[in-house]
Amino acid sequence: MDLKKYLRRRVIIREYDFLKIQNRSLKFYNTAEFEPITLEQLKHEHLLKVLSGAELPKPMYGEYHYPRNYLYEMRNYLYDEHYVDWFSKYDEDGYMYIQSRQNKPESMLGWATFEYHY
Repeated sequence: MDLKKYLRRRVIIREYDFLKIQNRSLKFYNTAEFEPITLEQLKHEHLLKVLSGAELPKPMYGEYHYPRNYLYEMRNYLYDEHYVDWFSKYDEDGYMYIQSRQNKPESMLGWATFEYHY
């Protein structure tokens, strides 16, 4: 019987940071993938929570259509804890973007998955 063991780490990270650490992370992990966060995914996750009867967050932070509230709710998964304080928004296609300062470019936010197979 061949049992494959693996270690998986998932964090919410902006695309700019992911591209910076991707090569370094491959020294420790076998794969590093980035999946953008979309409004449709958040609606789907919220619906699953409601249908499963899971305890929902307080109404102020459970409103997925406000990106800042979502980031606050998911603050334990953030790669950088300062993401909560930065400007965040959805674009026309529903992707979440974050901007550290006014004169800095916006960067897409998403789930980074790092896996190590042993």
